[in-house]
Amino acid sequence: MKGTAKSDTSLDRSKIATVRNALNEAVKQSDVHHLTNLLTDDVVVVHEDGLCTCGKQETQAFFLHAFARYDIEGTVSSADVIVHDKWAVEMDEVDTSREPFGVGAPMRVHYKAILVYARQSDFSWKVARFIALTE
Repeated sequence: MKGTAKSDTSLDRSKIATVRNALNEAVKQSDVHHLTNLLTDDVVVVHEDGLCTCGKQETQAFFLHAFARYDIEGTVSSADVIVHDKWAVEMDEVDTSREPFGVGAPMRVHYKAILVYARQSDFSWKVARFIALTE
C-alpha cells in the first residue's frame, strides 16, 4: 500500500452510505453546489443517454442545465460495495423521475449504475466515477 492506511471496511461502508444519501438529497433539493462537493475534481460521469461529462466544472454545468429544465426526484440505492485500499466500487439501482418545467411529459427512468469512490486524504470519500448501465 502506498501512503494509505488500511481502514475498517464497515466504517468505510458507513461513510460511503452517507455520501450516497447526500447525493440523493442534493438531487432532491436541486443543490448543484452540494452535489459537486461530493465529487472529485477529476470526476467522470457517463449518463444513461451515453453523454459523458469529465471534471467537476463540466459535471456542474450539466446539472445546472438539468435542474433548470426539470424537477428531478432520484434515488440511488446500493446493491453492494467493495472497498479496497483507497477505492470503493458500488453497484447501484437508480430510479429517477423528471418533471419538466414548461413543455413536455414527465419521464421515469430506472437503470443500474456503478459508482467508484476515492478515499480522500482526510479519509472521507468522494465520487470519482459514475457510470450508468443502460439495458
